[in-house]
Amino acid sequence: MFITTIWSKFTPYFNFTLISIFLCGKSLQAAYISKDDNLLHISSVYIQPFTDNMNQIYASKAEELIKNQIQQEHQWDLTDEQKKADLIITSRLTKNPKSMTIKLQFIVNKKTDLNFYDSVDLPDVFETHKVLIQYQALFNNLKKKVPYSGIVLSRNNEQLTLNIGKTHGLKEGSEILAILITKIKSHPKTFQYISAEKEVLGKILITKADDYLSFGKILYERELNSIQKLTKLEFSKLDIKLATDTKELQNRADSPVVIGETPQEWVPTEDPQYGRLSVLGGLIQYNQNLSFLSAGAKTVGQWFSPTIKAQGELWLNQDFHLELFIRQTSLKLTNPLDGSTPGSINSSLSQYQIKAKYNYQLQSGIRSPTFQVAFGLGQFQASVDTSAPVTLSSHSFGGMLVGFNGQFPISDEIPVDLGLFFNYFISKSLSDSASANSSGVQINDFGLSVKYLKSKRLSYVFELGFEYYAADFDALSGQRSDPINSASHKMTSTLAGIEYSF
Repeated sequence: MFITTIWSKFTPYFNFTLISIFLCGKSLQAAYISKDDNLLHISSVYIQPFTDNMNQIYASKAEELIKNQIQQEHQWDLTDEQKKADLIITSRLTKNPKSMTIKLQFIVNKKTDLNFYDSVDLPDVFETHKVLIQYQALFNNLKKKVPYSGIVLSRNNEQLTLNIGKTHGLKEGSEILAILITKIKSHPKTFQYISAEKEVLGKILITKADDYLSFGKILYERELNSIQKLTKLEFSKLDIKLATDTKELQNRADSPVVIGETPQEWVPTEDPQYGRLSVLGGLIQYNQNLSFLSAGAKTVGQWFSPTIKAQGELWLNQDFHLELFIRQTSLKLTNPLDGSTPGSINSSLSQYQIKAKYNYQLQSGIRSPTFQVAFGLGQFQASVDTSAPVTLSSHSFGGMLVGFNGQFPISDEIPVDLGLFFNYFISKSLSDSASANSSGVQINDFGLSVKYLKSKRLSYVFELGFEYYAADFDALSGQRSDPINSASHKMTSTLAGIEYSF
């Protein structure tokens, strides 16, 4: 009876305590967390000294311009210590005889190669103030590529303070979205930012807007307290208004100068994302050396033979690529033995390779030195028509290989890359159409390339390759009337063509 009385008196207080604990737990609910969202948190910025090839005439002034803009916008803090910066800004201006090129890059400084990149070519523009306008435009374009507009500085119940204001397009009554970046997509080779997947955490109504600061209240929240300090912000697409109407621009007296006679929206060219294809043609110098048991050493070959090569590369992701190439050559060889017919033998040379490659960039950014390691299968076939009695036979060399490939830009000013490649065959095999038993198979395959970058997607390629295939044979085996002790194939290929990245 006593216990019942006590329980009835304290039950309301007990229930109140449970409800309070529950509400407190809900109010302390953890915010949404994303690794990619944290990766793009930018608070501090380090500006690497800008450079140009004109004794810093433009670079020093451009660097000062960008620093001043960052300080005026009050969104990022400048730091003199590169290691402590969330973002590194670099730039290079290159003056050519008839134009100049400005490159600007944001590099995320968090143990990643992710970067934002833009460039502009300026024909016949050398006035300092016009060049600085282009620097500022590049900076603004890159900042717009960053997939959010600002962050929440603080929260008090439903009231928020934001680090963006009138200067960024906000006004009283505007609505802005609170977002979470869930996934970042970047270029598989240059690691340049392409796009981001986002989730909306809530909607905020702006109640007061200053130049670089604003205040708002939460209209909608996905879950209680999902909007926190440092939550990222994005303008609602329904709330964005164009600064100037197109018709208004066209009716202006200076419209031919400002926007031209037939204005069109400027859309930046997308960087290649999926792979590349190349087609090359040229000549091969070919020699085949044979050591006959009775006739001795003989050499057949053709000084120059027409050749075509097709190559494709698929970029699975930033690090791993697949490559396939085929090369074909057609030629005629003189029958090396007297009494064997026909006197001229049709022949073809074929090379096939399929490889999985690991791609490693020594630096982030456009035209970075690149090193690749590949594993795959390779095959070389030297096919000939039949002769009687048998003198030349078809050979097929092949096996598993490890490939090494390096590509290095000459300089920022010259759009030319130098490349080196080498394929080492781990396992080697040979098939002989005359059924001779082989041993001591040797395969060497290496070369160099020169690539001229015409545009982001199109390049002109020159390739010089060297190949050597050889083996010893059992003279007591096979179908030849005069058996051979050894045979070797030596080739030097000179090819040129185009490469298209997509």
